[in-house]
Amino acid sequence: MVRDDEFGRGTEVLYGRVGEQRRLDELVTEAIAGRGGAVLVRGEAGIGKTALLDWLADSASERGMRLVRVRGIEHEADLAFAGLLQLVWPFQRRVAKLPEAQADALRSVLGRGKDRGADRFLTGLAVLTLLADVAEDGPLLCLVDDAQWVDQASAEALLFAVRRLGAERIAIVLAGRDGVVEDGSAFAGLTELRLSRLGHEDSARLLRDRGHSAAVRSRVIAESLATRWP
Repeated sequence: MVRDDEFGRGTEVLYGRVGEQRRLDELVTEAIAGRGGAVLVRGEAGIGKTALLDWLADSASERGMRLVRVRGIEHEADLAFAGLLQLVWPFQRRVAKLPEAQADALRSVLGRGKDRGADRFLTGLAVLTLLADVAEDGPLLCLVDDAQWVDQASAEALLFAVRRLGAERIAIVLAGRDGVVEDGSAFAGLTELRLSRLGHEDSARLLRDRGHSAAVRSRVIAESLATRWP
């Protein structure tokens, strides 16, 4: 098992991300102790957000946390509750344990109940109650990648839960692109963890360990530093 010599948990070597790893590890530690929380990881496309979530999934699993992952899909961004369906699906057997009105709201999300129109408050409350019930069996980590493509209805329901985690053993980490997840989005106001580009030394280490020659490393780094990503 390969480990970063600067940070002890997780199977993925991440260069130049020790501070970010430490911040997310603290979030998990707090959740395990019964102080739920959430953070939005932001950065340019391709900067390593998914790699950081992968590392966190491994690290949290080693610490005994349950895990559920959601990924925003661009061509489903206009489909109400497409994202929430991914979150609820693994726990669908627990829906019947919820108060009747909340259970009905999630059955609609699952396509198993009457469509009575979206009640944002009720759906958000149902998500919170469901996740809290799951966390009764052990701390829970929810990872949401490509948050910029999560449909608005799912984002609102999830954010309702995020803002009320309180004493729950739940950590929620969302990752989204700069320039897409902005002030007008449903995720505005969340605590943020911004990823910057790797410095020269970390970039060189990464390329070296990928088997690239010194000449290729120098050229790639020079081009990267000269490029201003959208």
